[in-house]
Parts: sequence; structure tokens; C-alpha cells
Amino acid sequence: PSGGNGGHIVTSGATVTVADGATIKTQAPSGTGGLWTINSYGFTVSPSSRNMTATELDSALNTTSVDISSPTASSNGADSTVNINAPVSWKGNTALTLTAADYVNVDNSINATGASAGLTLNAGKDIEISAPIALSGNNAAMAMNTGRDIDIKNAVTLSGDQATLSMNYGGYYNILTPASYAGAVLNSDSIPVANTNTSNGVYGSITLSDADAGLTINGNQYTLIHSMSQLDGLDGYNAATGQGASSA
Repeated sequence: PSGGNGGHIVTSGATVTVADGATIKTQAPSGTGGLWTINSYGFTVSPSSRNMTATELDSALNTTSVDISSPTASSNGADSTVNINAPVSWKGNTALTLTAADYVNVDNSINATGASAGLTLNAGKDIEISAPIALSGNNAAMAMNTGRDIDIKNAVTLSGDQATLSMNYGGYYNILTPASYAGAVLNSDSIPVANTNTSNGVYGSITLSDADAGLTINGNQYTLIHSMSQLDGLDGYNAATGQGASSA
């Protein structure tokens, strides 16, 4: 076709396996790109194809947004975990969505450089990020939505202009730091012993580097402060010179 937007392809099955070399494209000559939805009981992106190789996913994302979904909970006898076990990287202005009724595990890196590139993680139970995530394109957007906890054990970085991060959770969000290993734990004999730091020096973090970046947590928008001048601008009071209106 000579016009219009990209289409929508749906691939569903009890166990979906995407063959190496498969070509999925939904781009339009002049309109917005389309979407490829994959529905499967459990899904793993790996170096060698368990359900799909990272190379195959990278290739698809360069032209098409991809939505990988495992919608049936494990309590119903199905595997409902989505795993990233190999590095995923793409340059297209597209979005990757990972949805699981139970868990989403990011055990290897995710890197997107396209303008308006997006990453959405949806889990009925927990999201665990154990490898770095970086979105560097302008207007890039990342969202994490979970019924329980978000565990961030590595760096999450959004460095493009006007990038946005949204987190919605029913339990807590936890960022691994050296303080996470403070205190004592009980050994197998129920004797208190010093907690052992098993991080190998790798800790969690969230970085939104642009002055116009946006952060929303459980529906509440937050103002990000990157400099003292921005802080002074909130109330017109210059803490260094003592000039301006008092914040009181």
C-alpha cells in the first residue's frame, strides 16, 4: 500500500517458538509502524532459541513494536514468566512490551536508542531487574506495572531529552544498595551471623538525566531536581545568597 499505518500481527499458542531467520515487518511507507503480539504460556528470550533468540527480537524491533504476553497465571497450571536471558538491543522508534500474569525477569541487558523507543514491563506478581536497562533516545518512555514488588538490582538509565519513567506497584519498589546487606541473618543453626554481600559490587539505580525528564509513581507526578537553581526556582528563595521569597 502507498499510505496508512502499519498492521497488527498476532502469533498465539501454548508454546510459541520463533524460528531464526523469520522476518516480521509491519512498517508503513509514510504512517506509523505496526505491532506484533506474541501470546504463549511462558516465554524466554535467550542466546539460542528457547522461544526466541535475542537476535531475532532485535531484528523485529528495528521495524515493528513487539508485545510478548504470557497471560495465564501459574495457579492455573501454566507457566507465566517472561524472561530476558540474552542482550536485547534495537535502534528503531518502536516499543517492547513484556507482560506476564506472574513474573517478568530481566536477567540480561536491554538497550534502545531510537527516538520515542519504549519499554513496558507488566507483571501480576513481581518484576525483577538484574541487568542494566538503557533508553537513550529522545522522548523514550519506560513503564513498570506490577501487582506486588519491583526489584531493581542493576542500573536503569533514561538519558534522552524528555524521557519518562512510570512505576505502578501494589507492594514496594526495592533498589539494591550496599545498605541492603547491612545487619545480621540467621544461619542454618538459627544463629545470627553477619549478612554476606553477594552483589559483586553491582547495585541498582535509577537515572533520569535530562532536565525535562518525567517521573510518575503510583499515579503521582514528581518534580526532578538536577541543580540548586532548579530547587531555588520552586519557591523563589536562593539558599546560597539568602535572597528571594522565603519557602516558609
